[in-house]
Amino acid sequence: MLTFFNDRLDKQNYNPQIRPLIDQSHVLEVTVLFELVSIVEVNEVTQSFNCNGFLFFNWTDEILAWNKTDNVDNGIHPLPADIWRPRVILMNTLEKRDLFDDDKAPVFVLRNGTVIWVPGSLFPTSCQMNMTNYPFDQQTCHIKLVAMSHDERELQFRALYPYARNETYTLNGEWDLLKTEVRTETFDASYVNLSSIQVLFVMKRRPTFFLLNILFPVVFLSFLNIFVFVIPAESGEKISYGITVLLAISVYMSTVSGMLPRASETLPYVIIYLFILLILSMITVICSIIIVQLHNMEE
Repeated sequence: MLTFFNDRLDKQNYNPQIRPLIDQSHVLEVTVLFELVSIVEVNEVTQSFNCNGFLFFNWTDEILAWNKTDNVDNGIHPLPADIWRPRVILMNTLEKRDLFDDDKAPVFVLRNGTVIWVPGSLFPTSCQMNMTNYPFDQQTCHIKLVAMSHDERELQFRALYPYARNETYTLNGEWDLLKTEVRTETFDASYVNLSSIQVLFVMKRRPTFFLLNILFPVVFLSFLNIFVFVIPAESGEKISYGITVLLAISVYMSTVSGMLPRASETLPYVIIYLFILLILSMITVICSIIIVQLHNMEE
């Protein structure tokens, strides 16, 4: 088997830089399947998305195919660097673009020439988010993979399923995964068209933490503004009570602002709500000052 393997991958017979087709005028079709393992992070401030997953690439290597008479097992396991692989880059990455350049992921070659390559990685990407309905928002992030080694006339991606498989998916505590979608596209790179595949993730935020720790306390604080008019003017606590409520709302507003991106096309409704409460609290403090002043003038 070792002799057979060495003969097949001999440099005179096999060049890992050339598509593994006997007729180079044909298009090489690469089937892609994405297996989602977990959603690592969705960061609203940096507008980034990170997930953990595996990619299953499948194509036919006509040069490596063999017959039953060769007395070789049904499959061999060469090193990834020894055979042809599509060069795949992550277009919307925040870190390393060529994710699988030094990959040591397993490669399986079957007797009929079918090659299965299974690289896995973290996919840190940029993700433009709409924070208008925060924390009841729904976000769509994606990863875009492009075949850089050959143009679309030589290599084409094909999605095995129109969705990402999630049999090994681990639930995320902050986000519910509503659906996934896998689709192939053409990437226009100036003078050449490249085959690309895009994996979309539609997620909905779980708002329980925000409601219990931020929103409900702020709503309760807003009701405390009403009681500033119940406190007698002669008690001396009317103004200090209103200022205390005003400062508490300011702290919550600062906390929420730290959770959101500074540059946003739309202003979240929760920020508008907190700003209105802040204005109302300021008005109650001003009214309290006027009431105390009038009370002192009467005395």
